[in-house]
Amino acid sequence: MEVVDEPKQNPKVSLERLQWSPGEVLKANCTSPVARPPSDLNWFINGEKVSQWSMQGQGMSGRGLDVGVGVGVGVGVSGMGSRSRSSQLNLVLRETHFTLGGQAVLSCDATYKKLYSRTSKVHLIKPGYKTAAPSQKLYGEGCSSGPGVLVWILMVATLAAFTL
Repeated sequence: MEVVDEPKQNPKVSLERLQWSPGEVLKANCTSPVARPPSDLNWFINGEKVSQWSMQGQGMSGRGLDVGVGVGVGVGVSGMGSRSRSSQLNLVLRETHFTLGGQAVLSCDATYKKLYSRTSKVHLIKPGYKTAAPSQKLYGEGCSSGPGVLVWILMVATLAAFTL
């Protein structure tokens, strides 16, 4: 019989900043709260899993950059054998990682088998773009003149049609 003590909080994602440009190496750390057994950590960008294999194929090691995913166990230990786990992500950001609105969503999932799953998300932004909550539109707000101008234009068009 296996005893599972799931984490009481979401994992914590930390990174240097929230604004990133394509071509830069994003360095992020994810630490799960203590659990028994420790959580498995996985990285996602825009909902797509970031695998170690996808990191190795980026060819950045020749430029002196370590690119990949590293996982360590035993960052924190509490009573009864509970442990936290930490994962570091080094990812070369590409233009395709960002939406047309200049945003990307980085998330870290802490899971154990199919018994639990906890997620933390961080919204990344390209320089020159405004941050937006997920519920906000990521495109222009349209005409800000309101319905009064539209009514005025329709009246002028109607009058012009009758005078001709």
